[in-house]
Parts: sequence; C-alpha cells; structure tokens
Amino acid sequence: AALPRLGPAALGALLPRATPNFAAAVAYGRVRALAFAPSLLIVVLQSTALARRDVRAPLAAAGLSAFANLAGDALLVPRFGLAGAAAATTAAQVVALGAMLDASSRGDYLPGGVSAWRRAAGAPLRRVFKDGAPIVAALAAKTSVLLALSYAAATAAAARGNLADLAAHQILVGLYFVFAPVGDALSQTVQTFLPRSVATDRAAEAAEVADAPAQLRDAPPAPTSSRRTASRSLGPSSRAVVRGAVAAAVALGGLDALLASALPARLPFLFSADPAVAAALRETAPYLGAALLVHGLSSAAEGTMLATRDAGVLGALYAVDA
Repeated sequence: AALPRLGPAALGALLPRATPNFAAAVAYGRVRALAFAPSLLIVVLQSTALARRDVRAPLAAAGLSAFANLAGDALLVPRFGLAGAAAATTAAQVVALGAMLDASSRGDYLPGGVSAWRRAAGAPLRRVFKDGAPIVAALAAKTSVLLALSYAAATAAAARGNLADLAAHQILVGLYFVFAPVGDALSQTVQTFLPRSVATDRAAEAAEVADAPAQLRDAPPAPTSSRRTASRSLGPSSRAVVRGAVAAAVALGGLDALLASALPARLPFLFSADPAVAAALRETAPYLGAALLVHGLSSAAEGTMLATRDAGVLGALYAVDA
C-alpha cells in the first residue's frame, strides 16, 4: 500500500524530476505496485502446485495471463500509454491469481474451512518460518546490497549526465529478468522431484536393512556423527535427479545465456535508437550472458539444498553472496 506513495520519492532520488517521461515512469510504478500482493500469492500457489506435481494449473494460469496481457495492451496502451501497459500487466496477474485460486480449490491445496485455516496458522506456519528464516534473512541482505549498488550506480550516472549508461543498465536488468525464469524453473523442478527420490532411496535402504542377516541387524549402531553424515548423503535415485538438473542447467542455461546476450550485442537498436545506448549495450552484453549461465547452475544447487532442507547452508551462501 505504501509503494504507490513512495514511488515518486524513490524515483526522484535516482533521476531529476525534469527527466523526460519521469511522470510516465511514476504512473507505471504506481499501477504495477497494485499487483505486488497478487504476484506473491501466485508464486506461492505455483510452488504448491509443482510440489504436488501438478504442472497443468500453472501452465493454464500462465496462458490465461498472457492472453489477458495481450488483450489489455491492445485496448489500453493506445489510449493511456505506459500507464495502460502497467494496467494490462496488473490485470493479467490478477487473472492468473484467479486461475490458481480456482485450481487450488479444486485440488485441495488450501484449507477448507475456518478451523482448517486456524490449524494451518499454528505449527505448520511456525515450521515454515523456522525453516525459511535463514533464507529470507540472507535474501533480504542480498537484495539490500543489490539495491544499494544499483542506487549508487544510477545516482553516479545521473550526476554525470551519462544517461546512456543508465538506460543500458535498465535494459540489461529487464532482459535478465525476462530470461532468468529458465534458471528458476530448474530450481523448482529439483524441489519437486528430489524429495520423492530421497524417500525412495530411504525406503530401499530400509528394505536392505530388513533383508540383512540377523547378525548385521543386531550389530551396535554407528556413532552419531557417522549416522548424521549418512543421512545427509544422497542415494542413487536422488543423485540421478541432481545430475539431470546440473546437465539441464549447463544445456538450458548456456542456450539461455547465448540468446540473452545476443539480443543486445547483435540487435541493440531493438531496445534504443540512441547510438550511445546501443554502444553501451554491445559492451556489457557478455556480462548478461555470464550472469544467466551462473544463475542456471546456482538455481540447480539452490533447489537441491531446499529440497534436502539444508536451509542453514543456503542462507550462509546467500549472505556471502550479498
């Protein structure tokens, strides 16, 4: 609720208010801020659906959202310009949220009554906070550092009057978030399939113990440290999932990086007719490709640690990254 009011002040801290299209950018930010809560709910519901191996609901929601976005752009952009594009995107996200809520009600993803919601707000909610607190804290620190760096770079570019570099930076950031979902999908895929593989490996291990000779079953238990190490190791089915994710990260991440870097490097005038902006895009496009390649590999590793509930190590890595 505070974002629409803070938008002009935040943008004004980066750019002079006399900058061309400043008012249009403020209007865009205010409208898009209305979709902040729906977008978070969509992410939660999509993750829940994928955890239940329901890929149809997210695909259907994405299709409806894309259609609503195209229709909204056709209707609103000619009349309202940039604010119309923001309104179309916001409406599309609301459509996607409605589709996910409908799928969730049919798939029993959500609590069915007041008492069920009350039970879900107890121990399960505390468990989510306990497991996710290290990651949330580390991500918040990482995001704060990134925002501070972006603010410093934008302020320095605006103070020098070098708006071409600032424009190129914004274009590359936008391209990064267009292509980054490929890596995010790898993380969600590992989180979906790895837990069941872990359960399969544990069941196979338990069956082997049950079928072992009596003298082996009656042997004294291994030391605590050995049991802890063994419990954290992955079995053959789990290792196959992780190997597949890493291979997909190299293949898809490499293709994703090539396509993303080729656009600003080979076709910079798709994004800006300014020669200075085009030159800056060509110069910095390789960094975009490198970032996306690393993002695919790190997402596969991230999904592995989340699926095995290794949140402490992941949170520490995020903190070091920040």
